Amino acid sequence: MLITVMISALLISCFPKSNEPSNLEATEELRTAVTMPLSLYSPMMSSVPGLPVEVKFLDSWKESGYDVIVTCNNGMLLSWNPPDYVVNGQGKSFKLSSSSTIYWSPTRMQSMISDDTLTFMLYKGSKEIGQIKVEINANNQGFYNGMMN
Repeated sequence: MLITVMISALLISCFPKSNEPSNLEATEELRTAVTMPLSLYSPMMSSVPGLPVEVKFLDSWKESGYDVIVTCNNGMLLSWNPPDYVVNGQGKSFKLSSSSTIYWSPTRMQSMISDDTLTFMLYKGSKEIGQIKVEINANNQGFYNGMMN
């Protein structure tokens, strides 16, 4: 019995450990990488095209085959970046391969009160290794805010 345990321990120590983070580690990394610079957003009173969400790629993700895929249920994802600052509709799913700011907007301005969920999935190649959700809530005055779960 002791010999079996020793051989098993020796074999385990001979195999190199994966550099890929565990699901829990990747999810925690994603929590630190996703931030919301505005506490409230109003489509009628804002100078930006939607509720901004910043995704900052960590050094360990750069040039390592990492992507973040963002999806939403009820709204629409937008990009709006220098130098031209043209608003581009991205639909309900958007793939990021580097640090970016994306914007969430309600799909219809006439129905101002609608909640949504943004899902951020961290991929390495084709394998999902982490996920977080941001709940977007609307108040009765037409303001939206996001809360990370």
